[in-house]
Amino acid sequence: MSKALLTSIVLKSNITMLDIVSTRMLGQYGFLAKVFSIFEDLGISVDSVATSEVSVSLTLDPSKLWSRELIQQELDHVVEELEKDCCCSSPSTQVHNIIDRECAEVFFDT
Repeated sequence: MSKALLTSIVLKSNITMLDIVSTRMLGQYGFLAKVFSIFEDLGISVDSVATSEVSVSLTLDPSKLWSRELIQQELDHVVEELEKDCCCSSPSTQVHNIIDRECAEVFFDT
């Protein structure tokens, strides 16, 4: 039996990634359920998910997204819904960074 830690590497092209960062997720229940209910309501399939204590990174299922215009439209809807509880950076078809309002106030308060 091999003791190698790395077992595989996968490469995918044209992936749309969404990174959600919120201090509200730490030790809380229901945060991820709320995030994923938005995707369910909009009919958007999530391909893969990685999490930490205060962030969730996910990729969207590329088979569901037919064109770059559709990707932008769908992500705009996701951002609209998430902005009800989070601050969002300017939309991009590559990466969206969504930051908890409390964090945004700390970092951007003038």
